[in-house]
Amino acid sequence: MTLLLVGEQQRWLPVPGSQRALRVWISLCAALVLIQLSQVPSLSQNYWTRRDDNMNDMELQFHTQRLQVLQNVEESNLLDWGAYHDFHQYLDHFDFYVLNKTADPSPPLHQLTNYSYFHLPDEKGADGLCWAAKLFYKHYQQPNATALPHVLFAYLNRDWGAFSVKWLAGVYLHPDYTERLAKKQKECYDQNGNNILDLYLNHPNTKAVITTQAHDVSYEKGHSIALGLEASVRANLISRLLQQQQPHQPRPVLLYINYREWEFRTAPLQPLHERLQVPNSYQRQWDPHNVDPATFLRPLTRLHQIHQSILEFVRHKILRIPLSQETQYFHNISHAKFMLSPVGWGMDCYRNYEMLYMGTIPVIETRNHTHNRWFRVFDDLPVAFIDHYDNLTNEWLEAEYRRILQGSYRWEKLTKQYWVNFTKAFVE
Repeated sequence: MTLLLVGEQQRWLPVPGSQRALRVWISLCAALVLIQLSQVPSLSQNYWTRRDDNMNDMELQFHTQRLQVLQNVEESNLLDWGAYHDFHQYLDHFDFYVLNKTADPSPPLHQLTNYSYFHLPDEKGADGLCWAAKLFYKHYQQPNATALPHVLFAYLNRDWGAFSVKWLAGVYLHPDYTERLAKKQKECYDQNGNNILDLYLNHPNTKAVITTQAHDVSYEKGHSIALGLEASVRANLISRLLQQQQPHQPRPVLLYINYREWEFRTAPLQPLHERLQVPNSYQRQWDPHNVDPATFLRPLTRLHQIHQSILEFVRHKILRIPLSQETQYFHNISHAKFMLSPVGWGMDCYRNYEMLYMGTIPVIETRNHTHNRWFRVFDDLPVAFIDHYDNLTNEWLEAEYRRILQGSYRWEKLTKQYWVNFTKAFVE
């Protein structure tokens, strides 16, 4: 007998000296290979070895509850007002007064006590919120001033909201951001150094400031509303939901990645791409200046990384691509458990809501932003937050999936009526 090395284990195997010995030797080697292969996870097998019947039951309950709510929603009640940029569909539910940025608005505030809602349009500039705060706080300080409890709509914009932060897309799109921010902060102080915005937001008659996107400060009265869907998507969404008659349909894709080839979206995903070590032949497809415009799918084959992942890159918006590609896009979403969601033009993006409607869990990168900002929009909804995409692992996704399936959710937050009621509750 001779000592041979097979894999990482030492085994005694016969050295072939005859045909019979050769056959024995080959049989033993084949058996050892099968034993070794049986210990390696296969891409075709489920990527969670601890999956059990309880997981199946949780998935069934999760998607059944989602469909019971969303399949009965009227199409007109689906969230899509962010697609119209000025949120007029949202504002149409309220009797509001538009604030004009002048020294003395006409009529003065004490003559507007019949209004509970005021609108500060986003074109009023970076210092508009501080101007409005000074206006109201001056009224509060008047002798015998009327109470004027109210909600202020400030900067309802799909890309830019009140209390905006320096997010990656914002810097990319607004090169004068630093100057605008400095001007806004200066406008918030009076000649005595008092922060009027603080005083305004802490006043009991200021019930809420409703905006969109992120918050730069931790004001409890600052609230974001949901962005919703692209308008063109809403028309076909009900039919897509009705097609999901089997809430327990297989979702073989663990993580789905889809984003437009803009530099500010590609850059933060490049480290993730490098960490997952996609084969070199795919490198060119990550170059934002040299991307195949066709839709394609590429599986990652690193067993110890994220199994059965799909990367798809789409150059055009859904609004501009053929219906067949849009159908494929939603098909891919509905067969994935998670989907990566880098920032859009603003912090929030339409993709988050496309995923939630279809029962796929958005993976949102928080970076340095705390939860008390725009992320509160997703309270009581199945969303996975991670501090940085560099920390994304198969084990993290497994733990998040189990945690999310065990929760209960308010799917009605994906309707317009929820956010209208949410707003009216502050003053009615």
